[in-house]
Amino acid sequence: MALRFDTGSAPQTVDDLLSLAEAILQADAEDESDWLEWKRTLDLSDKQYQFELSKHILGFANRPPQNASLHCNGFAYMFIGIEPQSVTGVEKLDPAQLDDAINNYVGSDGPVWKHHYLRVHDEDILSIIVYPPKSGDPLHTLKKAYNNFESGAIFVRKPGKTTRADPGDVINLQERLLGTRLDLAITLSTTEPIPWFYDTDIRDSIDAIALKQSDSMLERAKNTLLATGRSSPTSKLPMAFQQSLLSPDKRTFEEYQVQVNYWQDRWVEQAHISWMLRYLEGGHGLYSLRLKNLTDRNFGNVEVQLVIRGAMVFTDLDEFKSALPTPPREFGEPKPLLVPTSHLDYSAILSQLNQNFSQQSIYAENGDGVAHVRWDAGDIRPRATVVSEDIYIIINNKSQHNDLTAHMTATSTSADGVNEGQLHISASESPIAFDDIEHELDIDKT
Repeated sequence: MALRFDTGSAPQTVDDLLSLAEAILQADAEDESDWLEWKRTLDLSDKQYQFELSKHILGFANRPPQNASLHCNGFAYMFIGIEPQSVTGVEKLDPAQLDDAINNYVGSDGPVWKHHYLRVHDEDILSIIVYPPKSGDPLHTLKKAYNNFESGAIFVRKPGKTTRADPGDVINLQERLLGTRLDLAITLSTTEPIPWFYDTDIRDSIDAIALKQSDSMLERAKNTLLATGRSSPTSKLPMAFQQSLLSPDKRTFEEYQVQVNYWQDRWVEQAHISWMLRYLEGGHGLYSLRLKNLTDRNFGNVEVQLVIRGAMVFTDLDEFKSALPTPPREFGEPKPLLVPTSHLDYSAILSQLNQNFSQQSIYAENGDGVAHVRWDAGDIRPRATVVSEDIYIIINNKSQHNDLTAHMTATSTSADGVNEGQLHISASESPIAFDDIEHELDIDKT
């Protein structure tokens, strides 16, 4: 199965690193990425493998800050002596010897890194943590030649592998050094994985309630017909009654049945919206975008766009506020005569108009199973962090994949280039059922 680990925080403690090691054990072989590498086993006293570790450390340190920031706050991790489904362990090397051996290749003034030995399944494994790259960092180069790799060689990290830098990689590193890139750390913040649900199951539950209610209404109407013995139960009433504020019920059973069916269709749609509102009001799927300027530059008029496949996104709960339709007047009940109101509530109307024209900085559109989100984040000062208004991400049909990703792009009118990457969205293991959400949709009368 795929790597199951929350990359929203950076493992630092032994317990955190053990959790990541356990996730590696349950991962697939292809789950190595630009922030994670593992090796089955290495002889840490062998210069060949000391160089191998150093090469990966250099590659991790030469990542673009905006890409690194998408996982574990920019930290990178390497594990030796463990792989999916297997713990082989390593022979421990004295920590001082290991530091000296690797610093021969990366330099004591090179990338910041540290290591821990961990005990996993009765075996010793080595974990190495490489600190996040940032705007203004120099190009980290090989300090000591090894075999065909000359001193000054540049390594970069690509998904699942570390390679020598090509000309494009060198340009990116030069831009990082000069701080000319749009270096922004963008994260999706939430308190829990999204509790997804099957929309068809929710609709089936709502359909069942509506059908039960409409059947009950029609059954009462039939009983009224049996009691009166006529198709229109109150077609004749005393004159004194007709002159009151009530009008006799002149509907036939068939006309009443049409009203019930019309109410049922409308109620089903509005009840679905009402359930969704209560779901969202419970904080489910609640996210915000967090944007940090990683540089000492000002970025003007920053715009962030997200594309999320397999989900819906909403930015305003008012979109869901709609009253449930009132059931038709019971068959046989007199109809009240209309009494005109004395005035309109202009203050309420004006308030609604003002609300509709309120300024928003984040917008969402949904269509064909794809959500498009745009956030006008405005100007961002050096090292500053800004947070968006709330957004609500809804997953209403669990796919074969456990998690979703949001494709992100960010641009600024004061910096060239596009900041681009993937943001991770976690979903709960099990779906929410209809009655897991508090609602007031059980309207059947006894």
